[in-house]
Amino acid sequence: LIFNTEGYSCNNVRFEIDSGAIIGTNGYVNSAIKTVIQRKETEDLGLLNVNVRTVMEHWFIVLQRDGEETARKTGLTGSQLVTFENLIPGKYTVHIVKDANENEIWDPFDPRLFSPPERRFSFGRKTSVKANFEHEIEFIIPE
Repeated sequence: LIFNTEGYSCNNVRFEIDSGAIIGTNGYVNSAIKTVIQRKETEDLGLLNVNVRTVMEHWFIVLQRDGEETARKTGLTGSQLVTFENLIPGKYTVHIVKDANENEIWDPFDPRLFSPPERRFSFGRKTSVKANFEHEIEFIIPE
């Protein structure tokens, strides 16, 4: 879904979808969706580079702001630089999950299989992202 706001002077767009407007392949329909989408200029946003040092195979990284997930990068293996672009300024928490079963979600303890939760690593502090600025952190995962 793409919104072209070129030529419009407003910074907020009201977005509404009536209930039942979307029908899934399984026959389920959506509930009503009403939200406001804020248009931001590139210079009003920030960038975060996370230099991950690890020997883990199959991991993913999650970025949270105010306790809500704002971005996720999946299907990652070994050490690499992960870039999050167009971030709203604020304080972010960075988590890395060892995705043992490669399902791209964090799996808690499974009492049926008696399997432990997947390992989750949190960067030691919140990372501040400022507008029109590139930030970099180094995240070292112990073996």
